[in-house]
Amino acid sequence: MTKEYSDEELNVLLSKLCGWTPNKFSLHTIKCLPDYCSDLSAIREAEKTLVGDQWAEYLDNLVYMQNFGILKDDTDLARVIKHAPANVCAKALIKTFTV
Repeated sequence: MTKEYSDEELNVLLSKLCGWTPNKFSLHTIKCLPDYCSDLSAIREAEKTLVGDQWAEYLDNLVYMQNFGILKDDTDLARVIKHAPANVCAKALIKTFTV
């Protein structure tokens, strides 16, 4: 991702990618959106929209964004997922959906 987005922009982008369809995102609508940048429960809901090869792409993005290096086994991968902060997950999801 070349552009750095604010948390609010990330929330709006991810909401659109997850199916929110209002024509305009007013200030009121933005306040009602899930807070993907700080709420891991919202991230888990967004992850449910991944299909097929998007999961592998998403996990690759998470590993890369956290500078995890080479994963030795599934335990390392579980650690990447478990310890990823919500804002990193949000960025990885957006990168996955917009490639």
